[in-house]
Amino acid sequence: MAKNGETVETKRVGETVEFGDPVMEATGTDIPQIQKHVFEAPLQLVLGELQKALYVVGQIIQTPRFKSLLKRLEKTLKSIEQVFYESWRLSKVLDHPDKETIKFISYLRNAIEIVVKCSSINCQTMSKKVLHSNKLMRLNNELLRFFQIDVQEKTMNTSMTDSIAISGLEDNSVVAFSADGYSRVCNLVHLQNLSITNCHELDVLPKKLGNLSNLEILNLHCCTKLQEIPESIGSLHNLSFLDLSDCLSISLLPDEIGELCSLRVVKMSGVHGLQELPDSMSKLSQLEEVICDEETSYLWMDFESDLYNLKLNVVEDDRFESFMKIVQ
Repeated sequence: MAKNGETVETKRVGETVEFGDPVMEATGTDIPQIQKHVFEAPLQLVLGELQKALYVVGQIIQTPRFKSLLKRLEKTLKSIEQVFYESWRLSKVLDHPDKETIKFISYLRNAIEIVVKCSSINCQTMSKKVLHSNKLMRLNNELLRFFQIDVQEKTMNTSMTDSIAISGLEDNSVVAFSADGYSRVCNLVHLQNLSITNCHELDVLPKKLGNLSNLEILNLHCCTKLQEIPESIGSLHNLSFLDLSDCLSISLLPDEIGELCSLRVVKMSGVHGLQELPDSMSKLSQLEEVICDEETSYLWMDFESDLYNLKLNVVEDDRFESFMKIVQ
């Protein structure tokens, strides 16, 4: 990247790359100097630092889950790099309100630490790996959103896609996704990580969710109007992590959930509508950890004698915070 005539280099094997600055030597002609927007250089700088971190950590990381997500982030940065070559696209990005841009730049600075932390989380518990994976997915989503990179059509039509994160769908967006996106998501047979979070108008999941036979992570955190889980979830025999936390409207889980033979971690704090668990929960022999609030922990007492490896991790529940999630 360039700032006041200086370059910030991103190290690649055998080459030097400048993030988002056209190379004048490519055309052999002089390019007129154009006055830069006040936020253009800071954005380029922090993106260059993020690109460096991705490259360095990508060389030493061993965890396959993190490797895949870091590669995805690198591809996203490649797409963003093109934005800086096309003035009309860049002007649209820089039309964001100043406060939003400042907040986003600050978020990216913190995100660099998230990337770096991947190299020191190898020996942590699975739940921490999954939570960190979700942070990386959110970073990818935020980059795509801010720079207005449209990858939905490409993603939904690629059967080899292994990870999708959807956050904050409301109103018309939920209707559009429910009508069209669902059917295509359920055809992604190689999908391993599906994260649908903070979608406060989403009240139903596709009945064919069970088609995702390779799914390992299902994150439904804070889908506050989601009322039920489809019976086909029992077909997700590779599912190891399920997050239902703050799904305030779920009142019943299907018996088929007991067929999740690989399930190891469940998060379900704030599921205030749930009054009982199905008897089939006693079949979850691989279940190691349930993260829940005190109220939900009582629902698991009947299964402690069957689930020898189960550890209940009780966290404090903030009822006021839960109420705010409903009214916002």
